[in-house]
Amino acid sequence: MATAYDVLVACCADDVTPLLGHMGSKWGSFVPGAIPAQDMVHLARSLMRHGVVGLKPEGRPIKGQKKEEYSKEFNAREFVAQATAHLGLSSAEAWQMTMTEFSGAMQSKFGKPETLPPAEEHDEAMLRLAEINRLRQYQVKK
Repeated sequence: MATAYDVLVACCADDVTPLLGHMGSKWGSFVPGAIPAQDMVHLARSLMRHGVVGLKPEGRPIKGQKKEEYSKEFNAREFVAQATAHLGLSSAEAWQMTMTEFSGAMQSKFGKPETLPPAEEHDEAMLRLAEINRLRQYQVKK
């Protein structure tokens, strides 16, 4: 519960002592707030899962990393740069995005990894398309 408390306090700019509680005057005693301890754990878990704390979005895995793995660190600048470059968001909009929103938007734009063809299949299709386009240009010139 102490970790959940720390997460919630870190995520709030305002004083949330009435909701979460505080450390009492006796060493180690905790005075509970309006939110039950179990609810604090659920809230903190949700903030960490849907926030930007190391959860890699579903998508192409980083080379050498399994798809299911979590990142050991989170690079906020990289996250914002990707959101602005690929999703056309302003920097301010990107900074307000959660990792869950980012992941969903990237999947909407680029598709889920399992729906994408393998690289070899994609390359073959692109070569066929290039050949078809070359033949079309040759026929138009005649």
